[in-house]
Amino acid sequence: DWIQEFGAFLVLSLLTKPALVLLVLFLGNQFFPEQQAVLAEFPLWASLLIFLLIDDFLQYWYHRFAHEYEFLWKLHRPHHQAEEMGFFVSYRNAAIYYLFMPNIWWIGLFTFLGGAKAVALGLVLKQLIIISSHSTIPYDKVLYRNKFLQPVASVWERIFITPAFHHAHHGKSRRDGISDPNGNFGNMFSIWDQLFGTAHYSREFPTLYGLEND
Repeated sequence: DWIQEFGAFLVLSLLTKPALVLLVLFLGNQFFPEQQAVLAEFPLWASLLIFLLIDDFLQYWYHRFAHEYEFLWKLHRPHHQAEEMGFFVSYRNAAIYYLFMPNIWWIGLFTFLGGAKAVALGLVLKQLIIISSHSTIPYDKVLYRNKFLQPVASVWERIFITPAFHHAHHGKSRRDGISDPNGNFGNMFSIWDQLFGTAHYSREFPTLYGLEND
């Protein structure tokens, strides 16, 4: 597991993502040089919001399609073979899976358009959410169990992905009343799952993770 997950992290971070971003920058300079840095004068908060919303929207649909179409499922299936959670599980996919991931191409495009600062900040914020939602540190349990913090939990989980929300996606079967392996597709924001009818809130954590047919 560690070899696969850490190896995938290195391939994505040092090879795939830089190569795709550099390719987009090269193509942009070759074919659309007049569009370079057109967003450079945008306020950082506006650029960050645009970048994150489009990035996460693209990844929601790509992730959902990876569960609905056989070709992509073969590439995404290793992610769900993990029988225990951990932050490196988020990188556990076939290498080719990332070549088709639209939000990596979006990183290159938005950087070309002049949003490099928003991209840098946005990736850090998004990774904090993704790592926490895959980790074995269930910070949201404190929010659920404390009656004074439950209103905070209700607002937070309706905007961002929590550990309980994403752990349910990795649960083995819906029969436990907690898991929903074919729901909860969001990566940073839970708004897409709510909007497109794939949200499943249980505020509980599965006891069994992985695939029924491994």
